[in-house]
Amino acid sequence: MRAILMALLMSSVVLAGCATDDSEPAPEPAPPVRVDPGPGFEVTEVDLLGNPVPKLLCFELAAFPTKATAEQEADGTRCNFEMTPDEGRTGNEVTIAVNPTDPRNVVGGAKDYYPADAGDCVWNGVYVTHDGGRTVYQDRSFDGSPWHLYNGDVGGFTPNYASTFWCTTDPVAYFNTAGTLYYLLMAYQTDPVTGSKACEEICPNGALNDWAFNRATQIVAVSDDGGDTFHTFTPVLEGTFPVNFADKGWIAASADGTIHVMWWSAFLPGNMYFRSTDGGQTYSDPEILSVFLGPGAGGADLPDPAPSVGTGPAGQGSFVDVGTGAEVYAIWASSGVQMRRSFDHGSTWDEQRTIIDTNPRSMPTIDGRDRRGGHPQLATDRNPDSPFADALYVAWQDGCQATEWFDGCAGSDLNESLTGTGIWVASSFDKGETWNAPVRVSDAPEGADEWRIFPTVSVSPGGVVDVSWMDSRDTRWLPCAGANAPHGEPDCGDEYQALHQRYSYSLDGGKTWSTDFQVRDATDDGWDPADCHHQNGDIFIGDYNDIDSSWQAAHPVWPDTRDGHCDVYTATIQRPMFAEGWTDEARAGAEQFILEHPL
Repeated sequence: MRAILMALLMSSVVLAGCATDDSEPAPEPAPPVRVDPGPGFEVTEVDLLGNPVPKLLCFELAAFPTKATAEQEADGTRCNFEMTPDEGRTGNEVTIAVNPTDPRNVVGGAKDYYPADAGDCVWNGVYVTHDGGRTVYQDRSFDGSPWHLYNGDVGGFTPNYASTFWCTTDPVAYFNTAGTLYYLLMAYQTDPVTGSKACEEICPNGALNDWAFNRATQIVAVSDDGGDTFHTFTPVLEGTFPVNFADKGWIAASADGTIHVMWWSAFLPGNMYFRSTDGGQTYSDPEILSVFLGPGAGGADLPDPAPSVGTGPAGQGSFVDVGTGAEVYAIWASSGVQMRRSFDHGSTWDEQRTIIDTNPRSMPTIDGRDRRGGHPQLATDRNPDSPFADALYVAWQDGCQATEWFDGCAGSDLNESLTGTGIWVASSFDKGETWNAPVRVSDAPEGADEWRIFPTVSVSPGGVVDVSWMDSRDTRWLPCAGANAPHGEPDCGDEYQALHQRYSYSLDGGKTWSTDFQVRDATDDGWDPADCHHQNGDIFIGDYNDIDSSWQAAHPVWPDTRDGHCDVYTATIQRPMFAEGWTDEARAGAEQFILEHPL
């Protein structure tokens, strides 16, 4: 007993001495790195969970003579890469795909407004690099714009199926695991009158092409040389508004070569799916995955629908992706996130069901066309060697401002002062049968009106889940009156916020996430959305962004107005290459590929 008292007395003296010591306390030890990050990635900093802090891959500034920040000029590097360097080329509704057989081959696209090809409407762009962005991206318009001929420019015009339309929009680029590139685009308007803004002073929304949809289709173009040329241009199904009208399509391709296309026909019939089993030469008749007049959509039940016909509700934001084998997954937004699955390459589909009850909330806009709602996005782990092979991930923006998800978490009893959104991800490890509780990806809110919008998600061959989004945190406020808005005065009251681009990754199947990371390398306190526009002249930043993943990096793409107009930018974000759980044998083969294909 005496020994114990003496020990306590001595400890109290020591503690008292510590309390009066003026020396600096010892720094907290850094948490250990959670995983070996892989060859060629040096860890210099970790977050509170031990996740290595991502790094932007930067190149010599000499290859990019313009649009550099003061800091980049000082150290001679550039860490964001413009995909639209041609003078006069701008874009939004962006897409990106990284060739899994050659990670330096990156293909981007956008709803592009290059005057010679867009004419009085819009014509999609294609942006290609084979050196990972070390030299300037080769940007061009998609083949066959009829505005060339209309304006008397017959040189270099090579027609394809898209040439019978006057507008193209909503592009999606997608590489299959063998390195074949598929480029999906929506073509619409059958004549230059409805395809133009000739009546912009008197027509609704400023232009016929914005509402008089007289013909539309989705076209799939195929490339075997990494986007340099396309050899196949196949229409999937033509429609005339409101029947079979194509909008917001998406594309994926299975390892066996089956191509999957899905889009939303706003009124009749609803969300439609098609597939090709001959390399994109022909496409099947549609499978109606959901119907416009179904339960929850304001209509009645359909009488005895065929097994392949969904019973509603249909909705915007069609997404399709594939598993390691015959699995095909389709989601869309309507009363939460809806899903249907196929386990035979799209031949048959299971019943429609709601997999996630969401709390939709849109960032306030600065113009009637400037939509900020975003769509849920789906990504799958397509690598059979990955420890999370066949996992599914859905990302979306949600009004829930809690740090952990619970039912009804956007209710009035929670964080009443916060009106923004957070980025959330839900995961499934049994091919979509059940779903884990959603996990917040964006950092916890620090105050009211913190908005995180347009989330996009992809999965690397190493099983790392990558998510990027637009973010209003740490951005400047811009005055509505007298704003730099060449496409019309913003309609937003007093002021509006600029936007940044942020990113986070997960190594454990979406259970935990790295501290989110600033992607933009500009020092302008955010890009001004008022400098982006729609073909009808209204302010418009798009309806979605995109991201793709290579072994070594995440590759987001976003519109950016750092130079006063809406360019398309990307970045190469280095982070760990392997998720948790890789076997030594499987990892050895992957590391050999990585060493042979450096970024």
